[in-house]
Amino acid sequence: MQAFETMLRIIANSGKSRDELSRMMGLSRHYLTTTIGKKSVVRLDNFARLADVCGYTLLVRHRKTGDEIVIDPPTTD
Repeated sequence: MQAFETMLRIIANSGKSRDELSRMMGLSRHYLTTTIGKKSVVRLDNFARLADVCGYTLLVRHRKTGDEIVIDPPTTD
């Protein structure tokens, strides 16, 4: 699945509005609406943040070994 479609699926499955998710991510209210309107994909740190607020874990998996690395959302200080 392409990153843009994955982002849309995560948002749809959350049951929350784009504005609500943007605020939960600690970003401007219209961040996701603007990003989607431009058919862009959020930066990787924000993708991890989006996945987290939607109840997902973002990870990468090596195709041959199956080794998985979780990409944690940035911490807020």
